[in-house]
Amino acid sequence: MLFCMGMMVAYAIGVPNIGSLYRARYGFLMTLVALGMAGFFSLLKIRGASRYNSCPDEIVGGSVIDED
Repeated sequence: MLFCMGMMVAYAIGVPNIGSLYRARYGFLMTLVALGMAGFFSLLKIRGASRYNSCPDEIVGGSVIDED
C-alpha cells in the first residue's frame, strides 16, 4: 500500500509539471511544424510546375492539326 501511495504522489506531482513543460514548448513546436509545412508546399509547387512544363505541345495548347 505504501508503494501505491508513493506512485500516486509521484504521478500527482509529475503530471502537472510535465504538462506545463509541454505547454511551454508548444509555441516552438508549432513554429517547426509551420516551417515544415511551408517547405512541403514549396516542394509541391516546384514539382507541380515541372510536371506541367514537360507536357507535349498538344496538351499545352499547340497545334493538333498535322501539317503535311
